[in-house]
Amino acid sequence: MLHDQVDDARKHIQNKVRKEEGDKQKVFGIRWALLKNFEDLEADEMNRLFKVCDEYLKLGECFALKEEFRKFFKINTRENAAAFIDYFKVLVEESQIPELQAFNRTLDHWRECILNYYDCKISNGPTEGFNHKIKNIKRRAYGYRNDRNFEIRVKLECA
Repeated sequence: MLHDQVDDARKHIQNKVRKEEGDKQKVFGIRWALLKNFEDLEADEMNRLFKVCDEYLKLGECFALKEEFRKFFKINTRENAAAFIDYFKVLVEESQIPELQAFNRTLDHWRECILNYYDCKISNGPTEGFNHKIKNIKRRAYGYRNDRNFEIRVKLECA
């Protein structure tokens, strides 16, 4: 979700640069570097990203906020997670980046569900993964003659 918001901010800046300066190449091609984890960036990606972020500070701020939010996944307690969400929401508010404000609304809406993870350590990630796999099986097959054949294919690929 946050990656989508960061990418929307990049698109907005890219379109603005194209309209105002007539040169979209300055920001074009930075998407994957912007969305990668900092430690996974190659030297050339890092140099290009820093160059673009120096020129377009809002893009640099988006990258910094994305990297800051990654700390959330290392938190072990509900109380610390709640405090981090509040802290991060303040950072996003202060940034005044409209594309990231949607992420704040998502955090508000799903706050309790997110924090419930710390009570029971259960995620619906595996279920979502299986559902995605089943959708792909359906898509590849262009339909099945009957439900039994579909069931067999799902069991074969997901077992």
